[in-house]
This record gives sequence, structure tokens and C-alpha cells, in this order.
Amino acid sequence: MQNTLESLHLSVFKETEVYETHFELMDKRTGILLTEKMKAHMIELNKAAESVKEKQEMESLNLLQKWALFLTGYADERKREVISKIEESDEVFRLATKVLEMVNDDKLARDRAIARERYLKDQAQLAWEVEQNMKKQYELGLQEGAEKGRSEAQMLMIKEMLKLHMEESMIVQIAHCTLKQIEQVKERMKEGK
Repeated sequence: MQNTLESLHLSVFKETEVYETHFELMDKRTGILLTEKMKAHMIELNKAAESVKEKQEMESLNLLQKWALFLTGYADERKREVISKIEESDEVFRLATKVLEMVNDDKLARDRAIARERYLKDQAQLAWEVEQNMKKQYELGLQEGAEKGRSEAQMLMIKEMLKLHMEESMIVQIAHCTLKQIEQVKERMKEGK
């Protein structure tokens, strides 16, 4: 038994024009394949549809390109002529057209399809917001870490100046600190910290 994950996405890998990618679990260094029973296939519909050249003959299109054109262009009136040629080329596409027409005519099915599309868009928006929030939290963490580091460095400087028996007024000027901070450092020194 082979576990295969097949996924249709509009656009995932912007750095390549390849519209069909296959992934397997493999060690990066050795190239050893973990298993042949688990694979992932990604099909980027927009790229597959865009791979079809203007005025390209229907006979020269592969099945994947036809489906990509059909699925991405069905509702687009500008692509109606191409979709009609695809429907004429294969009975499966004529049946798919009938199903789409039934869904369009059936208010409940259409509402479900719209709700599903809205759900997917909402999920994509949530994922983007989470990513943005994580970036913001990371930057805040860096800032807080830097502030904590500066504070600890300042306390260490105060401690060293106290060890040298410098006057508190001089420590305040050099370390840019308050008398209260100097007292806190003194308390820590008494506790052995």
C-alpha cells in the first residue's frame, strides 16, 4: 500500500516554472530514500494553465494541462472558447461541465462551494496573520533581550565600580544609573550574587 498525498494549489513555488512536483522522504546528505510508500505530489494549476502557449493545438496538450485550463478558466468568459474545445476533446470534460452547471444551478451546492472557498481564504489569511505575529514577537523578543543585556551589563559595571570603592555620585555619572540601582547592586553583593 502506498500513501500518496496529492494536492492542487494555485501557486506555491514561485522560483520555478515547473507546475508538477513530486516529493519523497529522503535523507539530505546521503540521498537514501526512507520509503517508497509515502510521496507528495503538488500540482500548481495556474502554472500548468500558463504553460499552454497561445493558439496551441488541443492534441498537443497533456491531460494535466487540459484539467488546469478547465479548472482555472471555467468561470472566465475570455477562456470560454478554449474550454469549449477541451469539452469537445473528451467526454470526461463534458461530464465535468454538467456537474459544474448542476452545482451552479443548485443554490445549496453553490453556497457550500462558496463557503468552502471562503473558509480556505480565511485559513490562508489566518496563517499569514500568525506568521506576521510570530515575526513581530520575534523582533520584540530581540529588543527585550537587548534591553535585558544592557541592564545586566549596567549592573555588572556598577558592581565593578563599587568593588573599586568609587563614590556613588561618580558611578551615577559614568553608568548613567540611579542611586536606587546602586543600592540594588549593593544588596545583591551582600547576598553573594
